[in-house]
Amino acid sequence: MPPLLPLVALLACTGEPEPDPRVETVVLPTLRVDSPARAAFIPGSTATVTVSGQARAGTHPLERLLLGDQEIPLQADGAFSFELTPTPGINLLGLRVEDRGGERAVTGQSFHYGGDHSAGQRIEDAVRMRVGPELLDDDSADLDDIAAILELVIEDPALGEAVVGTRVVTSNYELEVTGFSLASAALDLDARVGRLEADALLADVQLEFDVFGVGWYSWLSTSGTATATSTRVELDLVPQGGTQVAAQNVSTTIHGFELEISLVPEILEDSIQADAEATLEDSITEQVQAMTGELMNQYLGSYAITQSFGDSTIELNVAGLDIDSWGLLLTLDAVATGFSAGLPERAGSLLTRDEAP
Repeated sequence: MPPLLPLVALLACTGEPEPDPRVETVVLPTLRVDSPARAAFIPGSTATVTVSGQARAGTHPLERLLLGDQEIPLQADGAFSFELTPTPGINLLGLRVEDRGGERAVTGQSFHYGGDHSAGQRIEDAVRMRVGPELLDDDSADLDDIAAILELVIEDPALGEAVVGTRVVTSNYELEVTGFSLASAALDLDARVGRLEADALLADVQLEFDVFGVGWYSWLSTSGTATATSTRVELDLVPQGGTQVAAQNVSTTIHGFELEISLVPEILEDSIQADAEATLEDSITEQVQAMTGELMNQYLGSYAITQSFGDSTIELNVAGLDIDSWGLLLTLDAVATGFSAGLPERAGSLLTRDEAP
């Protein structure tokens, strides 16, 4: 029989341990909100909202109930009821009960107060979206911000195609642009109050042109090339309502301008050089102004979207644009169709991985 003793001892140890009478088990208080229901829609015809619920003590008696920093009266049994003056829109309701032992319980939920909208009705200023500095210009070469996209557009051959064919007519000659190119473009985009400041630096700009004499110089027929080591274009992009912006206060400065032309009388050379430089400056100003304004308008218009979820559809349209030092603020109207007219009595909020307050 002695060999059975270890087995008996092992079986005796597999049962539930006896509670240690020296360790106090603390029961936490609980808190429940009965009204308003979670995610409730409360019409704006009521001036106040009744908030009621129940707090229950744990190990220690209840001490106080708080809404933010405001103390709410508790009845002897832990019940509570008080009137809250809501604000239009989403209201966050965070309550905290504390007991005399320093323990607490919290609850957080929200409700909507004010007018609601029937299916298909346009909801003005339904969505506000911020486009911060990183999406405007993050100072990197990656094509992940507006400045990088503008650089790509300026470098595109389409800019040269728009300049080709420009004509300058004087009493002695006609000058016609036959080619335009640049090596690269670098653009800085900064948000300011009421505008976006754009500063573009174009490297190694080249303008090719033909010259035809008029009158006494009808015998003249030649071609030339004008080059600039760098050209700086500065402009402001200013909101014009809705998704529209306009390029304003445009200035162009040419550095390192040189002209190569042959078979031209000396009396005409200075005039042709001045006209070539002015043509280069005006063409760059006009095209950069048009391209940046058009691209910004296309970019802002891209936020107007229609998204379907089964039989339900949400349509968003940009209604307003504000610009401040922190970036762009887009305001969008919304139209929702196909959604259920109401919500369940105690509809819950979307799942969140963070702890409730």
